[in-house]
Amino acid sequence: MLSLQGHKVNMMLLYNVGYVFFIVFYLAKVGESWKNGFDKPLDFTCPVNKVISTIRSIHENWAEDRRWDFNCIWNKFASNICSWSGYVNSMDQTFAFQCPGNGYIAGVHSIHENWAEDRRFKFYCCQPKGKATINRCHYTSINWYDQPISHNVPHSFVWSGVVSNHADWAE
Repeated sequence: MLSLQGHKVNMMLLYNVGYVFFIVFYLAKVGESWKNGFDKPLDFTCPVNKVISTIRSIHENWAEDRRWDFNCIWNKFASNICSWSGYVNSMDQTFAFQCPGNGYIAGVHSIHENWAEDRRFKFYCCQPKGKATINRCHYTSINWYDQPISHNVPHSFVWSGVVSNHADWAE
């Protein structure tokens, strides 16, 4: 009789622990804002009159891929005169891309290939309103291969280009 009661108590504790894990797992998933899953396409565009303000990414070795997150903020020079680039890279290739003319990046599209464990990218480039110009460009090294990315674009700046290095040993 005591062992049965002990068993019931243990089962109740397991059920309670299970509920706690479910709640924690659910809240963690709800709080995530990734724009893509591992090995899944990425398709993100800022709303009209907004520019990318935050870039975040994490890498997982088991997937050999990244998840991406972007945030946008209103900018008085942001416009709706925008177009997509073609793919700017091939698999397993280093690339450098800058929006043409005086453009800034307001969106990113990417596909992942498992055989290459790499991504191809397209960028959504917009032309600023009025006489705003892109100048005082700064190169910012924001990560190292499998490391996380967390970068806030400084106020009054826009994201106008990308340089990405590829290394097979880092896959």
